[in-house]
Amino acid sequence: MEPFLNHYEKYKVVDDLLEVKVDVFLKVTLCDLSGAEEYSLPHIKEFKNDLQVKLSGKIWVDFNHLDAQKGNALVALQKIHGLSKENTMAFGDFLNDIELFEHAAIGYAVANAHPDVKKVAEFSTKSNDENGVEIVLEELLRKAEVAAEG
Repeated sequence: MEPFLNHYEKYKVVDDLLEVKVDVFLKVTLCDLSGAEEYSLPHIKEFKNDLQVKLSGKIWVDFNHLDAQKGNALVALQKIHGLSKENTMAFGDFLNDIELFEHAAIGYAVANAHPDVKKVAEFSTKSNDENGVEIVLEELLRKAEVAAEG
């Protein structure tokens, strides 16, 4: 359960998902320890007409409402905070991040990103394990401090 706990704050294990009657499902995530892209995705293509089906990690596939994707969430946040695409930077590693790059002027793929994410992102940084996102953000803050001083 360790990889699961890194991504979800609240969860409940149930014996039969169809028996859950008093809850709102925001997302269903499938975990395939054999490798989700190779073993699970080929068998769930029929859901793509009704749901967002996205590879979200080596062993994870997310099922969401068709409108529930990170790009739409980013646009909503931009509207709330009065930000434009030009004021937005995005980072990604798996296929559920690709829509982020459509709404950000600057897009980074981490070194351990899925090959399709690397094709879409304009820039790259070190892997998640090497704090690639943190390195880019720290550099950005250093440049902002220098600009403010000078």
